[in-house]
Amino acid sequence: FFFSSRRRHTRCSGVSWARRCVQETDTQVVITEPGKVPLYWGFFLDDPDQKKRRYCLICHIFKPERCHHCSVCNRCILNMDHHCPWINNCVGFFNRKYFMLMLFYGVLTQYIALIRIIYEIITIAGDMTSDFSKTISDLENWLIFVAFCLMMTLAISLTNFFIFHLQLVLINSTTIEMLDRKRNSQALIDYDLGGYINWIQVFGKNPALWPLPILTESSMPVGDGIIWGKKPNERIGMNESREGSEPLAGDGNFANN
Repeated sequence: FFFSSRRRHTRCSGVSWARRCVQETDTQVVITEPGKVPLYWGFFLDDPDQKKRRYCLICHIFKPERCHHCSVCNRCILNMDHHCPWINNCVGFFNRKYFMLMLFYGVLTQYIALIRIIYEIITIAGDMTSDFSKTISDLENWLIFVAFCLMMTLAISLTNFFIFHLQLVLINSTTIEMLDRKRNSQALIDYDLGGYINWIQVFGKNPALWPLPILTESSMPVGDGIIWGKKPNERIGMNESREGSEPLAGDGNFANN
């Protein structure tokens, strides 16, 4: 990434590094399977009413909790957040970390670039004090100013988008669930188990790998995207006859729960 001026061509290494991170995370979020429903898992459900409610007539499978059918991908996605046209893929249980990292490094790229371009604008402002007419008539100065306005707009928009999704991660929710909560807040289950538990369900247990778009056993999201823990009060309200607490998402074999 280059910023040019009349006096020099300067490469901003910080922008180049952050942009490379965006490219890596974008690649991972595109190629990673967001969450495929295991075959025949629904036959282990012991609640006939639950089977009726959660059966997908298009995919002909039983949908686990928080699983939704994507009309674009034409299949059911575990813990589906939304379908993103920019990556031509759904954001689901297994690629949500990469989506969050893509947004984070995208925001970081914008602000590093803004710092560099602000330096150019300060330089232009200094030139205006010595030769106002020549500086104001230079097309390159105007292009730099227009680029600054566009980048500032994009940075603000992307920052708000990142903050929105970060808040969803911290409360263990998705975009679909957030929209459903606005329509009918009484009908939803609360999966918020606390900030740390919610975080590792997306980013994995190894803090050293949280900022890296790599897939290892310790960097994978905790759980299987099928069995989800709930707040104690929600457990009681949803199933009073079930004894004991429900496991954290994916603890144990789902076929035996």
